[in-house]
Amino acid sequence: EIAIPPPSMSDSQAPVTVIHCWSAPRSRSTALLYSFEARGRAASPSGTDTTSTPTYATYAVDEPLYRRWLIDKGDAVSRPYTQQMIDGVPPGSRDDDDDDDDGKKTLTPATTARTPEEDAKRWARETGSLAHRIATGAKSVGPGGVVFCKHMAKHCHLYDFDNECEVGAEDTVFDHMADARVHLTFVHKHVLLIRDPVAVLSSWDVAGSVHGNNPTPDEVGIIPMMGIYSTLISR
Repeated sequence: EIAIPPPSMSDSQAPVTVIHCWSAPRSRSTALLYSFEARGRAASPSGTDTTSTPTYATYAVDEPLYRRWLIDKGDAVSRPYTQQMIDGVPPGSRDDDDDDDDGKKTLTPATTARTPEEDAKRWARETGSLAHRIATGAKSVGPGGVVFCKHMAKHCHLYDFDNECEVGAEDTVFDHMADARVHLTFVHKHVLLIRDPVAVLSSWDVAGSVHGNNPTPDEVGIIPMMGIYSTLISR
């Protein structure tokens, strides 16, 4: 359980907590993402009052650095629907009728139906920067809310832990906050989700088409997580 203590200040002044969860593949990080998304739905405003935002509302972001990682890796890695991910275009919207899994976990469990318009929006948002996606979540949850970002450890070289932003980013979260209803501040927290490496490797073939069938130390993520831990404790 990840405890988020109540803010000590008034709700209107409480910061948005951005949780960065770093994990290896096959570590149940998607299940954790779904649980945070469900937490957000449970905290959503009810009734007709759409002006109030409940404290502790949650917004989930699935691998916001994945698209940039694909671009940087180029032909060095092979993933289903790589170009569609880079372009922000849903599979099947062009001439691809491939039956493979799309290789990118979605925010909503498969049991939840989506319209083509909703699916298109979900793929289009993948083109947004980390700052843009956090800002979108922050405006959704408001003061005291939580933005949960699921990251793969192998993407950590794209994150600036000292400045809490994407490496080399030309924008900041605040660049996307001009239309926010209230002034928001941010607190960043980092969580390492670790599964026994033997269990990770033993289950790798189950999703080989998604993560690649030749797991390297970088792909498995244990060594990158050691680097993340060293960086965090040295701050």
